[in-house]
Amino acid sequence: MSNDRKNVILEALQDLGFRPDLDADGDIRFRYEGSQMFVGLPDDDTQFVSIYELWSEDFGEQRPEALELANELNGRYKVIKFHLSAYGLAVTCENFAESAESFEAILMRSIQIVRSGSNDFFSRYRQLEARPAANA
Repeated sequence: MSNDRKNVILEALQDLGFRPDLDADGDIRFRYEGSQMFVGLPDDDTQFVSIYELWSEDFGEQRPEALELANELNGRYKVIKFHLSAYGLAVTCENFAESAESFEAILMRSIQIVRSGSNDFFSRYRQLEARPAANA
């Protein structure tokens, strides 16, 4: 993504009261409600923008249940994805926008849906953890 588009999004985040900066990969980084979030702007697709939150979480023996939960939520939510990796969980809102200016209009809603999805995932996951094992 061109620096102009990146600058427009940086400015839009600042206008919303955030203090964004760039991480080592060139993604925009900012804090929202105590968590670090990112805006990804791939160079190979100038209309694609993602807002994501990464969670370091060892799902251990609960990994199958966490995968099932992520799959359920992927089917339930619009525009966000839940992805489990060896490092934890990524919750990502993916959008296409003709320009950074058009993305500004949905920026805060995108941030909020990522947070809502993260909260929903971990609320449901904690309920799974609290259930007694079926064979216990």
